[in-house]
Amino acid sequence: MKRIFAKVALAIILFSLLPISNANSSDVCGSLNQSFVANDSLTVTVTSTSIIEKSGSFQLSVSYRLHNQSKDKKINEGYFEVEYSDGTKEWKGNRYFEMFPNDLFERTYTWEYLKTIRPLVLVYRGRDDIGQRTSLGLHWPVLNENCSSLEALRVAKEKAAAELKAKQEAEAKAIADKAAADAVARAAADAAKAAADKAAAAKAPLLKKSTITCVKGKLTKKVTAIKPVCPAGYKKK
Repeated sequence: MKRIFAKVALAIILFSLLPISNANSSDVCGSLNQSFVANDSLTVTVTSTSIIEKSGSFQLSVSYRLHNQSKDKKINEGYFEVEYSDGTKEWKGNRYFEMFPNDLFERTYTWEYLKTIRPLVLVYRGRDDIGQRTSLGLHWPVLNENCSSLEALRVAKEKAAAELKAKQEAEAKAIADKAAADAVARAAADAAKAAADKAAAAKAPLLKKSTITCVKGKLTKKVTAIKPVCPAGYKKK
């Protein structure tokens, strides 16, 4: 009986040590004090967020814990990134800092931004074996934002991007179509002009040249032309 109780107690203790959630993709949206295993295998827990207003800006402070729960794996510490409402991003982190098994770090980062924008989401991104930042991450909404609003924002951004792309493609097609139509019109106009010139030339009467004799005293000169005229001082004979 004591052995069974000991096994149950051990199982409870081990279960309590496990993170609440386990994920390695960018679609995770967490809350404060909720632990996640990131794609770099570190357990990440955001413990608090706060915003302080200044005269022309705000300061966002984020506190979090990183825990390497592996038994024999050395992991490069990741970094945190804030995504703003204007689409810009800003990251902070300890470059190439190594966490050994059972290392537990608690850190706080502060971002300052203008009042014309607002922070929407906090993202943790791990690093690969050579210290390069990865594209995958864990997401936390900032203050009044929530996971559903972030998803709605993401959908709205994707829709806006798709609409912009479609508009640009339509404008490019319209320009190409107009250029093609203008080229066809120019070719037709050139062909019509050439045909008109040819027709006019065919209808024009054939003019023959004639020759006249012009005299000036004892001098005589012959002039040949379609409409011959004697030079100055000469008279037609």
